[in-house]
Amino acid sequence: MKNIVNHFACVALVILSVACQKEPVMNETTSDPASVVITAARPQTKVAYSENGSTHNLEGSWEVDDVIFGFTASGTTVSFNVTSVAPGTGVATLTQTTSVDLTEGTKVHAIYCPGKTASDLSEQTLAVDFSSQSESVIPVLLLATATVTSNTLAFTFENAVSIIGIKNPVFPKATTADRLVNITVSGHEIVSSGVVSVSGGSLVFTGNAPDKFITKTVNATPVVVGETFTIADPVYIVVPAGPIANISAIDTKSNFFVYSVNQTAVASKYYVLDGKTFPDVTLPTSTGVSAAGVVWAKANLGGSGVTDMGDIYRWSDTGKIYTARPSTTTVTFDSGHTAGFTTYVGECYYTETPSAGYTKYTTGDNKTVLDPVDDVVQLTYPGSGWRMPTLTEFNAVLSSGVTYSSGSGNKVGTTVTQDANTLFFRSTTQVCIPSGGDYTSISKRGYYWTSSISAGNLNSTGGRPDYVEVNPSDGRTAAAPVTGSTYRNCGLSIRPVRQ
Repeated sequence: MKNIVNHFACVALVILSVACQKEPVMNETTSDPASVVITAARPQTKVAYSENGSTHNLEGSWEVDDVIFGFTASGTTVSFNVTSVAPGTGVATLTQTTSVDLTEGTKVHAIYCPGKTASDLSEQTLAVDFSSQSESVIPVLLLATATVTSNTLAFTFENAVSIIGIKNPVFPKATTADRLVNITVSGHEIVSSGVVSVSGGSLVFTGNAPDKFITKTVNATPVVVGETFTIADPVYIVVPAGPIANISAIDTKSNFFVYSVNQTAVASKYYVLDGKTFPDVTLPTSTGVSAAGVVWAKANLGGSGVTDMGDIYRWSDTGKIYTARPSTTTVTFDSGHTAGFTTYVGECYYTETPSAGYTKYTTGDNKTVLDPVDDVVQLTYPGSGWRMPTLTEFNAVLSSGVTYSSGSGNKVGTTVTQDANTLFFRSTTQVCIPSGGDYTSISKRGYYWTSSISAGNLNSTGGRPDYVEVNPSDGRTAAAPVTGSTYRNCGLSIRPVRQ
């Protein structure tokens, strides 16, 4: 597991501890667990979210039978139940449900995470995953470390995760028949899971290397306002603190909406989107041609039609490295990538130190299929189901009902016919692997990325992903597609699929 805590620093919401009156304490040296007064101050961002003015000082309430668990500094598991909550202050009184001697000086690391119990602890660590969130259950992760002093153990919980609040969103298509069913938070570096452990004497949450987005099931009835609609109640999504790229929503009629967040924006503490318009985005159009359980899109990613060559992408990267396509044979690279696809500059997961190579999709993790956060189709249409095809899926669709056409321009390609449906891969799609000093040329070979990297191609510093080439020989003659592997920094086309 690769910890990326430096990129996803946990930002705690610190709350003040409130004194709790209780019966006089017993002898400080007692080893009777029941003799220690255990309390927890009112938590923030627990279960219910209610905004307090413009400060977004969200406060929840302890409830009787809430379970708080953890372990002592020596590693002994301990668990508590909330037995009462003081009116007004919200301070909870806890009773230990284990038989651990809480003597003077005992340090306890405590966790509140609904759905988790002490049995989920493994070697004093707790794995948590926020990737899927339902409408009725809001994930919570509160952490506290306290030491028994004068027969008192008082927890002041801090929130280890952040909240995105979506209020009064504006969606441009109004129909009372539609419901908003899912909202997805996406980004190339978005953390959806991690591990709670002890560091520096306190509990911390460390995010795992990113692999998937965070999706919340909403199923909210729209409120129509003119030709737009909104939802009456705010939606709250729990995320570890870190950068986010897009927040998308999809309704029951497959209308797709995306609010683009500044790439440098970091959701920490409370990230509010109030009254923001979520523009509708046109999803890829299905050909109806299916194989290996997926259906294929009509156009290449970034293309506007069946014969449009679309855009060029590096494997596992998150965006284009050029600013324009002046013609069908040339591209203009941005200032940061003047050498185009012959350079590793800015490439995701590539590092020069301590030795040149990749840090993901290697023999270190043995990942052989792109994670959602590294799939540019999923980054473009997060939560929609569209993604890059695997090599197996590509081979399946090319295994029957295929014709190869020769000719010129965008007429050259490979056609898959299935019943009354057709799927066309144009051969004059592009690959920028220029030689010599020509860094702008687009060849007529039809190269398409897959999301696969064969296990045999993995090594300790990386590996070459798989591609499919339609109509070789620069598209001048009709020929069967071939498969192969190439460098990740090459620029190839992408054809989306979905299940």
